[in-house]
Amino acid sequence: MTTNDIAAIRRLAKQHASAIGPGGEKAWTAAQLAAKAPALCDEVEQLRAALTKSREQAANLANENGRLVAENARVRQQRDEALAKVETTTEAAGDPLNYLIWSQHHRSWWGPNRSGYRSNPADAGRYTLAAAEAEMGRGCSCCLVPEVPVAAAKVIGATDVATKAAITQATGWAIAAGEGNEAYAPKVVTVELPAEVAS
Repeated sequence: MTTNDIAAIRRLAKQHASAIGPGGEKAWTAAQLAAKAPALCDEVEQLRAALTKSREQAANLANENGRLVAENARVRQQRDEALAKVETTTEAAGDPLNYLIWSQHHRSWWGPNRSGYRSNPADAGRYTLAAAEAEMGRGCSCCLVPEVPVAAAKVIGATDVATKAAITQATGWAIAAGEGNEAYAPKVVTVELPAEVAS
């Protein structure tokens, strides 16, 4: 309902109130009411039409929203099926799903199907080495190696010390192999010393 519709309703209410006196007596004569009736009927019809139009617009928006939700679900399904097919094909070619992806930025493991993060490596997603390495060298500018592949066998069921060591080792290998993030920009802190200290 638009602002004009609301204003018209208020105007009708005001006109109706003015037709009744303080004691409830009729303030308009029959002739006056008869003269005003067509205009009031026209306004009522206009309000009905406006209300119908508003309902149709709301229904159209609801239908469009439903269509977009369904389209989003369809695209996600296609993506998941494509990823599963690629990883299954790669596994059959001799690259099994034996790796997890550690996110340096989120300090967590990637979830299954690249969805969300997990604190427990046992709940993390399993990836081929090729798929895990494809995620390296991108992302935020605050981490030299935003994501790093870690062998699942080294961290699932391992102690915190062993897990940290495996992550550190994998990160070191990635840096040595030149797999660092090209967008990495370490913060440089500039400290101005007093003149007598600087000299």
